[in-house]
Amino acid sequence: VNFLFGLLILPESLAPEKRQRFSWNKLNPFHSLLKVIKRPLMPQLLLVVFFLQLAGQTHPSIWTLYTETRFGWTAAQVGISLAVVGLLSAFAQGYLTGVIVPRLGEVRTANWGILGEAITFSLFGFASTGWAMYLILIVSSVFWAAPPALQSLITKQVPDNEQGELQGSIVSLTSLASIVTPLVVTQLFSHYGTLGKSQPYLPGAPYYFAGLVCFIGWFVFLKSKSKFE
Repeated sequence: VNFLFGLLILPESLAPEKRQRFSWNKLNPFHSLLKVIKRPLMPQLLLVVFFLQLAGQTHPSIWTLYTETRFGWTAAQVGISLAVVGLLSAFAQGYLTGVIVPRLGEVRTANWGILGEAITFSLFGFASTGWAMYLILIVSSVFWAAPPALQSLITKQVPDNEQGELQGSIVSLTSLASIVTPLVVTQLFSHYGTLGKSQPYLPGAPYYFAGLVCFIGWFVFLKSKSKFE
């Protein structure tokens, strides 16, 4: 349905003179990524995107297993928590982003948002009660304006006729992260989330990993952000 809506109803926003001629080579995600990454600042910015996606994929990879095992949540409680995530996401993207970005600007929003996400991911690992997870979710939603601000900065680095290739490259990085993160965080939880073994008991290890990855992404952005100011 989404495909048909885009094909038949959604208007093309790019002017005809700025459109590229179709070729099968352009459907290769690696071709698009290699082309986009040659532009100034793009390697750093796309690396930040990749780190954020690595961290962000932690929730869908481990949330249910983590909350059921650590806090004894039922399937219904997990469902309620995910509904809350959806509501917070709609509020953050539909309202907060429009308030925060005009006031702080895209660079500062991305900078503080990425750092905030690094901290809150780590806090999920430290949480010892179920209600604390909700509190951290509410706090973390304030920082969800960072990805849209970052993507806006990225789109300004390429001309109009390469925006499609850019978005395809970002989707490719997201897909790669969705393969890597589940493999890592589930193994971390299996290894460190079981009592009685010789290694330390650290059930929050998946979220410590997410916080660390996000912090590395923030550091990369920090080193690059002066070029936008």
